[in-house]
Amino acid sequence: MEINNNSLVMGIGNIIGDRRKSASLSTSSCIQKVQRTIKKETQKAEDKDYSSIKCIVAALQTVPNMDDEIFLEVCELLEDERKATMLVAMDVTVRRKWLLKKLQR
Repeated sequence: MEINNNSLVMGIGNIIGDRRKSASLSTSSCIQKVQRTIKKETQKAEDKDYSSIKCIVAALQTVPNMDDEIFLEVCELLEDERKATMLVAMDVTVRRKWLLKKLQR
């Protein structure tokens, strides 16, 4: 029984090459999957634009017992985008307390 060394080497080469191709495809598909996930999450974050004027006004309208003077002071306070984002993101039940604290009342 004769063994053809060229065939044996080619067979091993094909196996190693197939594994490399498989690993390469696997890595590539993982990268694409991660990119799609990041894109989806970024889109979700953009859809929830907490600093939009509509969101801020809607959040202010949930605060009970706010007279015009306090409302105007709060509007000035919320020109700071970070504070406005915080107000919109926080629970409705603590918004009034937080605003009054920020206004030092």
